[in-house]
Amino acid sequence: MTRSVESENYFGIHSLQGEMPELIKRKDWSATHLGAYHEWPAPLKSALSMIMENPLPMYIAWGEDFTQIYNDGFLPILGMDKHPKALGRSTRDNFKEIWDEIGPLLEKTRNGTPVKYTDAEFTLERNGKLEQTYFDFAYSPIRLENGEIGGVLATCIETTNRKVSQEALQESMLQFKFAIEASELGTYDYNPRTNRFTANHRLKKWFGLPPENEILLSDAIDAMVPEDRERVTTAIAEALQYESGGNYDIVYSLINPKNNTPRIVHAKGKVRFDENKVAYRFTGTLQDITERKAAERLLKIKENNLRLMILQAPVAIAIMRGKDFVIEIANNNALELWDKEEKEVLDRPVLEVMPELKKQGIDTLLTNVFETGERFCTSELPVVIDRNGVPTTKYINFSYEPLYDAFGNIDGIMAIGIDVTEQVLARHKVEANEEKLNLIINASELGFWELNFEDNIADCSERCYKIFGSENGTRLTHEQMKSQLHPEDRHIRDKAFDEAMTSGVFDYQARIILPNQKIRWIEMKGKVLFDEQQNPDKMLGTMRDITEERTLHQQLKEREERFRLLADSMPQFIWTSDPEGHLNYFNNSVYKYSGLSYEEIKKDGWIQIVHPEDRPENLRQWEHSIKTGTDFLYEHRFRSADGEYRWQLSRAIPQRDDEGRITRWVGTSTDIQEQKMFAYELEKQVLKRTAELKEKNEALEKMNQELKSFTFISSHDLQEPLRKIRIFAGLLQEREVKNMTPEGKNKFSRIIKSAARMQTLIEALLLYSRTNTGKKDFRKVHMTEVLREIREDLKEELENKSLVLQTGHLDEVNIIPFQFHQLLHNLLTNAMKFSRPDTIPVVHISTQLKTGRQFGLSALEPDTTYCHLRVEDNGIGFDQTYANKIFELFQRLHAKDQYEGTGMGLAIVKKIVENHNGHITADGVLGVGATFNIYIPA
Repeated sequence: MTRSVESENYFGIHSLQGEMPELIKRKDWSATHLGAYHEWPAPLKSALSMIMENPLPMYIAWGEDFTQIYNDGFLPILGMDKHPKALGRSTRDNFKEIWDEIGPLLEKTRNGTPVKYTDAEFTLERNGKLEQTYFDFAYSPIRLENGEIGGVLATCIETTNRKVSQEALQESMLQFKFAIEASELGTYDYNPRTNRFTANHRLKKWFGLPPENEILLSDAIDAMVPEDRERVTTAIAEALQYESGGNYDIVYSLINPKNNTPRIVHAKGKVRFDENKVAYRFTGTLQDITERKAAERLLKIKENNLRLMILQAPVAIAIMRGKDFVIEIANNNALELWDKEEKEVLDRPVLEVMPELKKQGIDTLLTNVFETGERFCTSELPVVIDRNGVPTTKYINFSYEPLYDAFGNIDGIMAIGIDVTEQVLARHKVEANEEKLNLIINASELGFWELNFEDNIADCSERCYKIFGSENGTRLTHEQMKSQLHPEDRHIRDKAFDEAMTSGVFDYQARIILPNQKIRWIEMKGKVLFDEQQNPDKMLGTMRDITEERTLHQQLKEREERFRLLADSMPQFIWTSDPEGHLNYFNNSVYKYSGLSYEEIKKDGWIQIVHPEDRPENLRQWEHSIKTGTDFLYEHRFRSADGEYRWQLSRAIPQRDDEGRITRWVGTSTDIQEQKMFAYELEKQVLKRTAELKEKNEALEKMNQELKSFTFISSHDLQEPLRKIRIFAGLLQEREVKNMTPEGKNKFSRIIKSAARMQTLIEALLLYSRTNTGKKDFRKVHMTEVLREIREDLKEELENKSLVLQTGHLDEVNIIPFQFHQLLHNLLTNAMKFSRPDTIPVVHISTQLKTGRQFGLSALEPDTTYCHLRVEDNGIGFDQTYANKIFELFQRLHAKDQYEGTGMGLAIVKKIVENHNGHITADGVLGVGATFNIYIPA
């Protein structure tokens, strides 16, 4: 019957706490070489209980298989890879990497001989890797009750850390000694209580001190240069004070009293104090820095030289220190490039001085050089710099060079830059010009070629081959191209070639025959290049198809010939000039009239035939036309071959090409002598007529004054007697009429009527005169308003006559209000006066706006807008024969006993219309009525 793991009584460990006691109690030992726990021998159980309670790393290797049981203290030695599977396994399997070393020792102990080792070295596989380890361990036998050995008790204390520390300490000591020797330091140990110190051999040698073990401090002080002794003594005294912290650090000079060797030393030391804060030991080192000081002086000289070189360098140089790139030095070229003053940049970060550089990635470049030590170099980098508040692009060739301190660490950057803005912009301009040139070349369809005289090989562009008719741009040899020259033109090419060998210029035009037998014209231009011995080396040139140009030139030549033939056949003077105004052709009429030859006109100019009085203005107007491109038109006198001057009208117009550029001027001069004479005579007649008109105007002015006088007389001198006649006649009629005979009464009545007519006539004359002399004050008034006022003025008359006043469309009119009021007043009273007795009088008034052209009347201005006022009545009318006569003064179509009136009403209407710059017509039909059409500017 078997026991379960839970039923086992683990005597001695059942109450223990820890990882291993728990694992041991849970493990199924029956599956191991040890068997179930209750079967274990008592010594094994006792040993197990003992190691479980021991904090030291321990394990039991039991039996021939060395089955391993270990405590919690042994877990770190096993590591995570071996625990917990190592429990109950053979030690041989758990430590197979060192079994060759520990196996014999375990066997030896199992045979009865205990084993003990100190700092034993093992290469142990632990936590997934091999480790160099050290252990103090002991193996002792575990005996059974019968005295036989059942297993081995192992106690293992790892000393790896201690061993490594010891070795490190030893190594440090060796390194310290080596450092002391390598750095050639002097060492000292001073006892403040005895005022004596010990020192190594090197220090004593420097000071020229005896080799005795202890030396007085004063002996060392005496070896120092006098000017440093007090300073050193003071520094030692301060270091010996507890408050100073015991630190000692000073540089001084000494002279060996034995060999007078000078030396500069750097002394450093540390003072130790007891519990009473009293110094009891002062140790330290001395370093010979004589060479370093000399090197520092030399370095300072070199730095000064470098600084001077930087300041005087012809390129921009700046030194920047630290991760913030603080500007330490910047020469004038750098300051000029940055557009900064020195005081603005020194001791300031470059990215603070020029923040605009951050956006351009300069900060990244600087940081990369500072962190990696890799120099940065570039050419023509565009950098935008803020110069006086204006962003300015500069092109710079520059490099960033890392600077190192004495320890090889990067502590700064040297920036070297060359401003190549002018060169870059110039190159850009050249490139742009080259691009333009290429565009021009492509547009002009030029072919390029290069002929090497040494091998007679021509290198041509594709355009050259196309000009010669080569299909698909097939390359042709120089000889093939020469063979296509027209046989009649080959001598032209040969002559041009021979001349080019001396002049260096190759230029000719010739015909070529294409493979399809068509003939084309080409123009060849080239430049000969000579070698150092002035021998022809090669020729560079261009080729152009000028067939169309030659054809056009021939057509122009033929046209010019036709033009000159036509011009020479004309009697007028024909002449031409170039765009600058230089006359270059005259037809035969000019030479025939002037009697001058071509050479004479060419020598002294055409201006010599112009009358001297006309020349200045002639030249001024001609120069104006040339400058502005406007037509030339001038009347001047030309001298004929017999010396007579005749008037000419000269006209010249510019001829332009498709782009509007003037190519030449073509002029004519026409004889206008007869016209000028006629104009002269006409001018005389005009002057004569003007004088006559002046006399008539003066007469009219005199008449006008007389009219004004008459008006005054009419309004005062004539009316006053007439007024008295009417007053006294009225009195007689009231008082004496009964005493008069019938014949007397009749004559007296006729006197009164005549006086009344006379009064009416005078008033009419006054009104007519006022229409001539009154102020013309025009205003915009609507016809509705004018008619309203007329109705008010003629209210009683209209009612008495029962006149019907009708209106059509009415507009706003531009009138002299009081005159136009009189005009309508006269027309309405006229309609009432000449109404038919058996018919109700009707008057219709309307307006219409149109242009003179639309109305179709010759008396009106075609493009002026007029207001047409139409006044139509149904009165007695009139014969159309009298349509114009009715507007004359004192004109009557009926006897005065039939219709009263002065004959001035319509004359006044016409005068008012004329004052409005208008026109009036009348249409009448006897027994039907009359229509008055008035047109005044709107």
